[in-house]
Amino acid sequence: MFKVFFFDILKLLTQSLYKKYELDDSLQPTNRDLLGRIKDWPYFGYADLIYGTDPDTKTYGKDISFTQKRRDLFLASLHNSLLRKSSNLSSVAILATSPRLDSENSLLFSGSDFRVNLIRSSKNWFGVDNRERQLEILIDVVSRAAHRCLHPVGKETMIEVISRHIRANTRQGTSNIALDGDVVVISSGIELKNRMLAAVAKARGLKVVSVLHGEAAGVHDEPVFSCMGDTAYADAILGYGSKLSDSSIYYRWPFSDNSIYLESSSSRALGMYTGKYSGVSIQKPDISYYYFPTTLSGSSHRYGPYRDLPDALYLEWQRELALLFGGKIYVKSHPKEKYLEDECCRHSIRARGTIEDLIEKIDVFVFDYVSTAFHVACASTKPIVFFDLGIRNFQINALEEIKKRVVYIDVRRGIPTIAKIDSMVRFGTRENCYSKLYSLGPLRDRTRSLVQGLAGMGMNTRDR
Repeated sequence: MFKVFFFDILKLLTQSLYKKYELDDSLQPTNRDLLGRIKDWPYFGYADLIYGTDPDTKTYGKDISFTQKRRDLFLASLHNSLLRKSSNLSSVAILATSPRLDSENSLLFSGSDFRVNLIRSSKNWFGVDNRERQLEILIDVVSRAAHRCLHPVGKETMIEVISRHIRANTRQGTSNIALDGDVVVISSGIELKNRMLAAVAKARGLKVVSVLHGEAAGVHDEPVFSCMGDTAYADAILGYGSKLSDSSIYYRWPFSDNSIYLESSSSRALGMYTGKYSGVSIQKPDISYYYFPTTLSGSSHRYGPYRDLPDALYLEWQRELALLFGGKIYVKSHPKEKYLEDECCRHSIRARGTIEDLIEKIDVFVFDYVSTAFHVACASTKPIVFFDLGIRNFQINALEEIKKRVVYIDVRRGIPTIAKIDSMVRFGTRENCYSKLYSLGPLRDRTRSLVQGLAGMGMNTRDR
């Protein structure tokens, strides 16, 4: 039970602690709509920290059901039917939470010899044997941890909230979910329902493949990407590039030694990649800078460790950044931005569209956060200015490769003038090693990488 609920507990403990730090330093959000109590997950709003929390006022649990689009179910049925007609050979049956490995690769259009069964379930399907005894042991661990760090939420309240959260998402006894297949392919391993699914699959003797997202792998050294996070329960990890599998590189938060790492290519990075990039020509008088910030956290989405900083500080930084560029910087807000999108662009010029849509207009990318967009931009031929705010924990070798690819500015050591930045982004052609190491694998098609990986696990898709 502890491994299944580890990340939910981590989020509850850290997000409430961070809120307390913000309140103590007057860094809470200025938007009054974000300062109230939170009724649902993650339960502790700013007002709950100020005035106390009554566990009886909360609505507990998450939606742990698996639903599928009719189109995907039809295509899966068609895929399996065509496979049966085309061959008398039996095949591996892949159980998937989604047919898509990424925006460009689908298990249903691979042409490979494996069946695809899409997982479906009701809301209350996850069972735990001896639930109350397991919960008792888990709560004892959480209680000691909360006491050790002097957590601002009272121990009794935290224990009650965590207990009700777990009970709302579990049932006593056997899990009620059909898993008719050989290997389960899941997306994010930090999502509760995916961790539940992986745990049940392992208990039933099935293999589990965790599909990483974000267009690069091995860059961050954080719990979210470790065997307690995204790769929990994984027999194999479908990643990007080769660096995460390099045993000579140290990670404080590694994936399991028993997991097989499958190199693959980011389709978005591959679409940009040429192997070279260049600075802005000295003949070009005006440079168009495009800034790609990360999302704000609001009242519900900040947790730790390492990931971010208070929204108030991030918005202040964005105002300073706009002043640095004299307001002549384009801002492409994050596609998942949930809060204050207008505030992020107030002092700059709003840009709309994907990187692929905007690439011809962009002279220089500007980032302060290593994210999906950053990895795609690194594969392009354009220069990048990266302001390191110290809000992610980079693996040391990856940070060195980042510094080779970008114009690196550690804001803790000062910020250069715009004239200096203009001169720093004017350089000749250079080789792009970063994308090759962290985003690109030997195969162009991620589905083929998965198929080869299954074969390597002794699950040949032919002659079985």
